[in-house]
Amino acid sequence: MILNRLEFVLMNNPMLDAEEPLGSLLNRPLMHRLFAHPVADRFDAADFRSALCAARLIPVREEQLWHAMFWFVAKKPAAA
Repeated sequence: MILNRLEFVLMNNPMLDAEEPLGSLLNRPLMHRLFAHPVADRFDAADFRSALCAARLIPVREEQLWHAMFWFVAKKPAAA
């Protein structure tokens, strides 16, 4: 999963900005063609938040546009 590789990405920038279309949007034929995302293993905002926490990131802001898209900002915890 992409979140397992975030340590490398966050080495110089402690913030992660992520956006993702939700399955309810991608299951519409037109949107599926526009976004070209896989639909077999879609997740929702709660699943993504849990994955961020499992990757030891701290979600600091999240927004959702209806049941179509979500955005997250997460930060890397301060080094001890």
